[in-house]
Amino acid sequence: MDIATVLIGLALAVIVVAYVAQPLMTKSRVALAPAQESPRTKLLAERDAVYATIRELDFDFQTGKLSEADYRSMRETHVARGVEILKQLDVMGAGRGRKPKVEEQSDEIEVAIRAHRRQASSQVCPACGRPIDPVDRFCAKCGAPLSAEAKR
Repeated sequence: MDIATVLIGLALAVIVVAYVAQPLMTKSRVALAPAQESPRTKLLAERDAVYATIRELDFDFQTGKLSEADYRSMRETHVARGVEILKQLDVMGAGRGRKPKVEEQSDEIEVAIRAHRRQASSQVCPACGRPIDPVDRFCAKCGAPLSAEAKR
């Protein structure tokens, strides 16, 4: 074995060790300090964690990994914590004083749907009496043609 082969092997070993050790030597790109979160965000995250834990407990009990006594006590503890979190979230929600925009838009959409259904239900097919949609040209049940006068 000549010296060139030993040097190449040694260089390869140094490169491999440096590559493997790099994650240990460099600082993490993710900030280690927790980001500033609002209390509501923290409660929502904790609520989701409690839900996940309860689902896992249910699964473990169904698969026979937990005895019934352990399951009941652990589930009771987590459900009680979940109730506390939901109460705190309700208090925070009540303090805001107004509904979020999504709920307001949802209410407007529901009102429009109810109005459309009332209008549509007042129009019936003259042949069979089935409610028809204002844009229908034929009855979906009996196939009778719907004229403009028949829709009223």
